[in-house]
Amino acid sequence: MTARPPTNDQLAIKWIGNQCLLDGHDAIISGRWNKFSTVARYDGKQAIEFSWQAVDRIMRAGGEFKS
Repeated sequence: MTARPPTNDQLAIKWIGNQCLLDGHDAIISGRWNKFSTVARYDGKQAIEFSWQAVDRIMRAGGEFKS
C-alpha cells in the first residue's frame, strides 16, 4: 500500500510560525487557515505566497525561500 502525501492542513500544522529566510532576510511562515502559506519578512517589506508542498520541500532543504 502506498502512503498518502500529507494534506495542506498537516503541512500547515507542521510549519506554521517557523522562522526561515526570504531572499536572505529573516522571515516567518503564516497562513494556517489559507490554501497557500505566506512567507513574510519580519521588516514587512515583502510577503510571498507558496504552496504548502513547496514550504515543506524548502524547509526540509534548509528554509531559504527565493522570490
